[in-house]
Amino acid sequence: MTMKAKTTLKTALLAIGLLLQLNLYAQEAPPVTIHVETAGTLPILISSSDKYKITDLVLTGNLNGTDIRYICEMAGKDASGYYTSGKLSTLNLADANIVEGGEYYYYLSSPLSYYYTSNNSIGSNMFNNTGLTSITIPNSVTSIGEWAFSNTGLTSITIPNSVTEIGKGAFSSCRGLTSVTIPNSVTSIGEWAFDDCRGLTSITIPNSVTSIGEWAFSNTGLTSITIPNSVTSVGKYTFSCCYGLTSLTIPNNVTYIGEKAFSACTELTSVIIGNSVTEIGKGAFSSCRGLTSVTIPNSVTSIGEWAFDECRGLTSITIPNSVTSIGGGAFADCRGLTSVTIGSGVTKIGDLAFHMCTNLTSIAIPNSVTYIGEEAFSACTELTSVIIGNSVATIGEWAFAECIGLTSVTIGNSVTSIRESVFRNCTGLKEVYSANTIPPACRNHAFYNVSTDCILYVPKGSYYEYESATGWRDFKNIIGLDNFPIEDENISIESITWDNIKAYSQGNILVIENAKQGEVLSIYNQTGQLIKTIIADSDRIEIQLPNNHIYIIKGESKAIKVAL
Repeated sequence: MTMKAKTTLKTALLAIGLLLQLNLYAQEAPPVTIHVETAGTLPILISSSDKYKITDLVLTGNLNGTDIRYICEMAGKDASGYYTSGKLSTLNLADANIVEGGEYYYYLSSPLSYYYTSNNSIGSNMFNNTGLTSITIPNSVTSIGEWAFSNTGLTSITIPNSVTEIGKGAFSSCRGLTSVTIPNSVTSIGEWAFDDCRGLTSITIPNSVTSIGEWAFSNTGLTSITIPNSVTSVGKYTFSCCYGLTSLTIPNNVTYIGEKAFSACTELTSVIIGNSVTEIGKGAFSSCRGLTSVTIPNSVTSIGEWAFDECRGLTSITIPNSVTSIGGGAFADCRGLTSVTIGSGVTKIGDLAFHMCTNLTSIAIPNSVTYIGEEAFSACTELTSVIIGNSVATIGEWAFAECIGLTSVTIGNSVTSIRESVFRNCTGLKEVYSANTIPPACRNHAFYNVSTDCILYVPKGSYYEYESATGWRDFKNIIGLDNFPIEDENISIESITWDNIKAYSQGNILVIENAKQGEVLSIYNQTGQLIKTIIADSDRIEIQLPNNHIYIIKGESKAIKVAL
């Protein structure tokens, strides 16, 4: 190696060593500590030559708008929101006081707005869009304003015990934020407060909090949520798109679950809803595709539109008697749903309520229901039997359209109108029972593309009326039944009681209990043919019959229908 080469190598090694020393020094350099005795003097205490070099700063004393403006410039943002070359990332204000006065620290051009400091408050937009990764909030601060820290690089935050309010969007889009401590002093968490904090996996909301705003924790990485007993409602989109959330318990004090409150929580598998909830809002659990279990308490009176739409993991649902209304699309596209029990308090089934529940095999609509909405059960391709109770007046358009597996339909005696295409393309339909003595008005194509082999059963005294009525006369096989319908009530239940008699099915066994000794009971099949006549001689009678049929049991005073 030549002398010149040796000199060059030595120079390079010295330069590398110096760089390593400087880098080590920079990493180990202590924070710059400055006391601001007089508010507004920070620009004097930190020279313009040092302004953009400091990375770690501790401030004590009093800070007004002029000081905050200077700090933000040091952290990469000027008062107009434009970037600076500032490198400040760590800021400790624990022993500082924010006071009113000085210049504005931020302004918006549209609409024209100027932001000034006020006593003991982290103001709106104060540190947003800066390069801060760590901040210690003054112990004297009582409120954190709107968008105060939004879109910063914060990784953790401890909110002091003096704070009572976290404002709208205060920490939104802090995607690196993994840890937040909220003290018991906080009573209100505003809209979008932690929205889009995707690194946030857990949070404890203290019992002091009484209000959580809309979108407050949406689009976060939360894997568990504890809603405090002090909260009475969960607002719109509050926890939506929490993709890591797997289970949820809504406490008993909550009365309202808002629109899309937990929507698109795709890993959510089970939900326990507290027994004070009265309303499940629109889309509250929509697109929770992993949801397999939900219990709706007896306190609920209303299930909103699209409440459980696209919850494809649900296999069964029981709607309690307290519910009066099932909103449009409430269980639409729940493709795993095989069993639905509709409570006796429901009066309305909304449009598309069970649309495309492709594994649902049967449905009994209780006598409380007065309205079945448009496309309510459309495209339920595995649905084989439908029993419509005796209070329904109108069946909406396309209500059961495209139910290609449907073989049997019983229409209660209060139905007066069957609208357009209600049973359109129900190509497997073999029997229709219409209990009204006056043929319901059939709109266009009510039974479009139903097989000509389908048998229509009607009250015997109304045979000729059906034979000549629009929509009904298209049936080639119309049969009048002597004993159909016999009673307005209990047309659609599996286990029924009249007087003291109870009748129910056990597989293909028809069980009749508590019949009066010596009472004559006649059993007819769904065509009106007498199958068996028995005289009650014991408290329990068992009769083996072919299943997948509907039977009429006629006593001395009443008759009833039972599905086996």
